[in-house]
Amino acid sequence: MRFDSGRLRLPLAIFLMTGALTLAAIGSNGKAVKMIAVSKKQAIEVELKLNPTFGIQKQGPHEITVYQLSKKHTKETDVKKAIAGYGKPVLEIKPQALTGVVSKIDADYFSSVDKFTVPVSATGDLAIKAKIFYCSFKDHFCSVDVLYTILPDTNLQGR
Repeated sequence: MRFDSGRLRLPLAIFLMTGALTLAAIGSNGKAVKMIAVSKKQAIEVELKLNPTFGIQKQGPHEITVYQLSKKHTKETDVKKAIAGYGKPVLEIKPQALTGVVSKIDADYFSSVDKFTVPVSATGDLAIKAKIFYCSFKDHFCSVDVLYTILPDTNLQGR
């Protein structure tokens, strides 16, 4: 009986590609980037905290969207669902340019990102949705983290 390696190539290639796509789809599950947002006068200050084994893509098409939330959003405990059900976009920045310290591992990435401000004139509860593109230096994959946060009782116009 003769072994035909040609028959195994396609199933093996599909198996390997599926595994790679699954790893990329899993992403960091929030382990790569954390977002901290604070309301300031006429703006929101955003800070991104980065796990040291990851790098934020310098040329990534990062996005920041600010939503004004209706008072009914407090019924919802999931921030993502609160934005989807009770949020009205008031500011969208595509792409959001980031600055920071260039990674020593790869010059196409930031090892840390500078705080930045998002100018907003709004009242009431606000929410931020951020899409941040990153890569894992340790596990060799790239993905996007979608981060959410709520800023309760924001009155940026009156500060």
